[in-house]
Order: sequence, then structure tokens, then C-alpha cells
Amino acid sequence: MNLLDFQAIRAEKLGQSLAFFVSNTPKERLNWRPKPESESKARSILDMSTECVLVNRYMAALLKGENPERPPAGEQSEFVIDDPEVLCQELVSSSKELADAISQLKEEDLDRDYPHWRGPLKGITLIEMPCRNMEYHGGQINYIQTLYGDTEFRVPKTWR
Repeated sequence: MNLLDFQAIRAEKLGQSLAFFVSNTPKERLNWRPKPESESKARSILDMSTECVLVNRYMAALLKGENPERPPAGEQSEFVIDDPEVLCQELVSSSKELADAISQLKEEDLDRDYPHWRGPLKGITLIEMPCRNMEYHGGQINYIQTLYGDTEFRVPKTWR
């Protein structure tokens, strides 16, 4: 197995893990936000998971040589996938799309510059960014679950 195969598998499993965390959250808690301090902006599980879908698709498009518009992620986005079943399907399919794009790369593509709304980024950075994003938000989802009292530790099948 080479680096690209590993990263493709990792990306796909991370999306499946996020879908698992979303599916193990009560529906009424998916749009719940911790009470923010003063002007801070807490985000819901739906907000963060939708961002992961958009970022996965954006990065996959860049890796395939397309020039997509910047995804409306984070605080700039009012778009939210609010149906948990659809959200889980989109997490799985967008991470598969990302994995497929990574799998099509050649080793020399890791050192190539790709256009990005923040400026040119190397391929090695692009294949890692969406994975870091999913890991980061997976941790936030788990933390939100503990804030509303869910302390059961669930392990996705993708972790075995």
C-alpha cells in the first residue's frame, strides 16, 4: 500500500465515522448549540457535519483538476443539511468522492501546486486538509454529546 492508497482509505473511513457519530445523536440534539459566551459563535453538529460534506467535495474537485467555487463553510454558511439520514448519506458519499479523487493521483501530484481560495497549496496539503477537518469536527461532535449528558463511548466499525 502506498501513501495515496492509505490516505484514500483514511478519508473514506473518517466520513463513515462522522456519519456514525451523527447517527448516534438524538435528532433533537443535532441542531443544539452549547450556550455561547458573549459574542462567541457556537456551532451545531448539523453545521459542522455539513461543512465536512462541502469541504470534502471542494477538495475532491480541486484534486480532479476542477476549479470549484469556495465552499460556504464555517460562519459564512447558512446552508445546512438538516435531515440526519441525508446528512449521513452525504458524509459517506462525499468522503468516498474524496477517496476516489485521492486514489487517482500520482505520487508527483503530491508536490504539485493546486489552486485554493487561500492561495496555491501542494497536493500533500490538499489530501490532508479534509481529513484533519473531519477529525477535528468528529472530536467536537463527541464533546457536544458529553455536554448534553451522553457519556457512552461508541466506537464506529471503521475504527476496527
